[in-house]
Amino acid sequence: MEEFEHLRMLIDERTHRLDSNVQALRSLLDERYATQTKALDAAFAAAERAVTTALDSAEKAVNKAEVAAERRFESVNEFRAQLADQAGSFITRAEYDAKHEALGKQVDDLVRVMERGAGRARGVSAVTATLMTAGGLVVAIIVAVVTIIASR
Repeated sequence: MEEFEHLRMLIDERTHRLDSNVQALRSLLDERYATQTKALDAAFAAAERAVTTALDSAEKAVNKAEVAAERRFESVNEFRAQLADQAGSFITRAEYDAKHEALGKQVDDLVRVMERGAGRARGVSAVTATLMTAGGLVVAIIVAVVTIIASR
């Protein structure tokens, strides 16, 4: 029986040692779990801050881009308004055609007047030449008659 007692003591001692080991492992696992939980919580918090910062930066960039686009569209609209104002001051095709036709008629009238004036000038020149020739002829005849009369 003593052997039985001795075996029981050995079993109790080993059971106690195993319980201690199990308890130590449990503590170690609990500690590691707590450490990993803290690390994951810290990592998630850092990731959340990074995402929040990135979203804030992206929102600011979008706002700046919207403001820049708005300014660009305002300047484009101003340019379009200037073009519209300028186009409003241009002469229309119908007005141009009417004025061009009127100017063409005036040019035609001036050409006719100039042709008539040139014709008259040619006529006056011809009449003047004829009169001068006739006058020269008359003078020559008078000189001839006077010369004949004087020589007698």
